[in-house]
Amino acid sequence: MKRIEIIANHSVEDYIMEILEKSGITAYTKIPVVHGKGNTNPKMGTSVWPEDNFMLIIYTDEGEAGKLKSLIMDFKQKFTDEGIKYFEVGCLPG
Repeated sequence: MKRIEIIANHSVEDYIMEILEKSGITAYTKIPVVHGKGNTNPKMGTSVWPEDNFMLIIYTDEGEAGKLKSLIMDFKQKFTDEGIKYFEVGCLPG
């Protein structure tokens, strides 16, 4: 079992949701507005830093996690300025 967190700019949200479908992932938690600062421009939802991110949390088996990671990493190569982050940790089933 894997826990996956994907954080990205809203501008790529539709594409990432399509990637979930291609990966066979049907269950997830979506946090629609996430603010923060990483290695790219801050996303704070303010007049100075107006953009917002969103976040997905997914629990899935290792096979689906592998497919999803591969697709997200390929996508991330095309959109290097959107701050797409992918985190994956193992967890106990159940």
